[in-house]
Amino acid sequence: MSAGLSLDHLLDLIPDAVILCELVPGTLEGPIAFWSKGAERTYGYAATDALGRLPRDLLKTSYDTDLERIRAELHREGAWTGIVHHTARDGRRLPVECRLVVERDEAGTPVGVLAIARDLSEEQRVAAQNASLHRMVGLSLDAIFARDATRRITFWNQGAQRMLGYTAQEAVGREPGELLRTRYPIPLEEIERIAGETGGWEGDLVQRTKDGRLLTVESRWAAEYADDGGLVGILEVNRDITARLRAEAMAERERLHAALQRSRRLESLGQLSGGIAHDFNNLLAVILNYSAFVAEDISADGVPAAGTDRAARIVADLAEIRDAAVRAGRLTRQLLTFARQDPADTTVLDVGDVVRGLQELLRRTLGEHVLLAVDLAAALPTVEADHGQIEQILVNLAVNARDAMPDGGTVTITTRLVQHDGDPPGAADALEPGAYVAIIVADTGQGMPDEVLERALEPFFTTKPKGQGTGLGLATVYGIASRSGGRVAIDSTPGHGTRVTVLLPASAEAATPVPGPVPESAGGVGTILLVEDEAALRALAERVLRRAGYHVLAAGGGEEALALAGGHAGTIDLLLTDVVMPGMLGLELARKLTGAHAGLPVVFMSGYACDASGAPHAIDPAALLEKPFTPPALLEHVRRALAARGGSQPPGSPARGASKR
Repeated sequence: MSAGLSLDHLLDLIPDAVILCELVPGTLEGPIAFWSKGAERTYGYAATDALGRLPRDLLKTSYDTDLERIRAELHREGAWTGIVHHTARDGRRLPVECRLVVERDEAGTPVGVLAIARDLSEEQRVAAQNASLHRMVGLSLDAIFARDATRRITFWNQGAQRMLGYTAQEAVGREPGELLRTRYPIPLEEIERIAGETGGWEGDLVQRTKDGRLLTVESRWAAEYADDGGLVGILEVNRDITARLRAEAMAERERLHAALQRSRRLESLGQLSGGIAHDFNNLLAVILNYSAFVAEDISADGVPAAGTDRAARIVADLAEIRDAAVRAGRLTRQLLTFARQDPADTTVLDVGDVVRGLQELLRRTLGEHVLLAVDLAAALPTVEADHGQIEQILVNLAVNARDAMPDGGTVTITTRLVQHDGDPPGAADALEPGAYVAIIVADTGQGMPDEVLERALEPFFTTKPKGQGTGLGLATVYGIASRSGGRVAIDSTPGHGTRVTVLLPASAEAATPVPGPVPESAGGVGTILLVEDEAALRALAERVLRRAGYHVLAAGGGEEALALAGGHAGTIDLLLTDVVMPGMLGLELARKLTGAHAGLPVVFMSGYACDASGAPHAIDPAALLEKPFTPPALLEHVRRALAARGGSQPPGSPARGASKR
């Protein structure tokens, strides 16, 4: 009895289900005679629930193998092992690995069946989870592979095949370092020591793919340990960061290039300040000294009679003063054009007409030692550009060509129609495909070395001696061409001259007729509200207008102008206002006055028609009088505005018939 209890106790210690059935004679099944603790844990039935019942009834047994084959194997072999499916007390269907052993009496007759059943549901769950993880690892975009303690690859996922080119069959069994010719940041033995002691390592590696490409990978290593704590393998996860590093390197190069450009601009500012100071000081010296000459000639003796030597000197001196002021205005306009803040009066024009109209001026500018040749293509399309700025392109290029030929030579101006197929996406100064009018200025001068040619279009860069150039000539040409949607290209070889090509988009429209002068009346008629915060300039403009016969209301700012207009009993025929003034801008003043005086024409005066951010104000170029201006230019703008009074528009909007922007 104690021996039986001892056996039962031992069977209860087995974690698997142990079930003993007493066979019905002549069959291989019978009621349950023993139900272990393991069986209770596996199925949820207590022994009192199970004893005396048939297993197939209690557990609703089903077999993956045909039942007759199982019985035949039990008769023949006395044992069978396979998978069956049981239902636990809580309704769960359990896959079970079952071992059946037939017990026989001394005569060899089957008297019982011992069943040992192991629940496979947890193992199958873990196996399914592992299979899912295996699929996920296989589908990962990263290269994931494992190595054993001898450094031999034991696992190689699809990501590794995609990234590195080797199949699992080619990789398994080889060392990663030998297969991929890996470059390690520190010795491999040191990396393995760190991974073994800390459980992992991270760093960047360089590996070579099957087709010979070098990849930089972000590598993470995880150590695998045996039960005794010994290192049995390493799992390596590598992510390709080659493209990211290339982009970062490109961004760094661009940052360094921008820093270099800023440095060059700062260096160029020194050149600019010297050049501008030199030019303006020269002009101011001319104005100051010739003004002194005029003052001397008319000081004590009064104004000399016409035809005398003193009168002739005064006229000549005043001409020098006027020319100096014109050159100063041209210099400031060139600066603004380069900065793209000079308002452009864009019209549809024929480039050939501009060249023909400028030939005599160019010949005088080039001098007798330089020959000017002109080759103009017939029937060229028009372009949309500022007439004065196209002239400036031609003059700037001609002067540069002249300065490159101190001993004389030839300047050739050519115009041609060019068909452009378009630039690759992202190209610098990309042009849209289409037709372009080319203005080509070539010289037979010294040419430029590569280091000068590379910087030729940079603002303020010049190779001329200190004080003889500001470096804005080609930069201004570039600014004008870019504003018009075009491009500038320079070809130059030392000793063989320079060729500058300016491309401007062709237009299908006919050239805009050049307006003739407005006929002068015997005297100006009407009242003009003049608003200018600079007292000297306000007095000058008032003097010009009064001498022309106009009645002038002069104000130093917007609020004063509104007060004058409100207190004036008569009609105000024109508003002539500065654009940038303290307190109230000219545009705001114009909007307030035109709201109270419908149809009031407006002429804006400005030498820098931009807001505080540097953006140009929305002013119709036809209504803008650029500073510095001459008395004829002032009167011409006033006459045109008064003549168009019947069709005037609100300030800032194009007048009917105004030139195109």
